[in-house]
Amino acid sequence: LEIDVQGRAQVVEQFPGAVTFFVRPESLEVLEQRLRDRKTENEETIRRRLEVARQEWPFASHYTHEIINHSVDLAVDEICQHLNQLGDPTP
Repeated sequence: LEIDVQGRAQVVEQFPGAVTFFVRPESLEVLEQRLRDRKTENEETIRRRLEVARQEWPFASHYTHEIINHSVDLAVDEICQHLNQLGDPTP
């Protein structure tokens, strides 16, 4: 699931053993540059997304894992490593 911090809280309430990942870039500056480089969003949308990030990043410690997204491939590898450590959930 790709959800915001409120959604994470609802999932964990229903499934206390849920493994959660907070994925973010190295900094707000990097996030802003990535958004601008994509050239897919207008200024208002960029400002709104940066504000949401500022509000949500303090909640990173509420997640099971925090992943710094230096690159998509590295972030995916790190998530997979954490999931592989969980083992096979089937009996």
